[in-house]
Amino acid sequence: VKAGLARQLLQKFIEKKIVKKYGKRGLG
Repeated sequence: VKAGLARQLLQKFIEKKIVKKYGKRGLG
């Protein structure tokens, strides 16, 4: 369960990084 939660947090963190770099369009 903990690993799944960490993965979710990591994904959200990466998404935020991408949004900062490329804007919302960068996510697709």
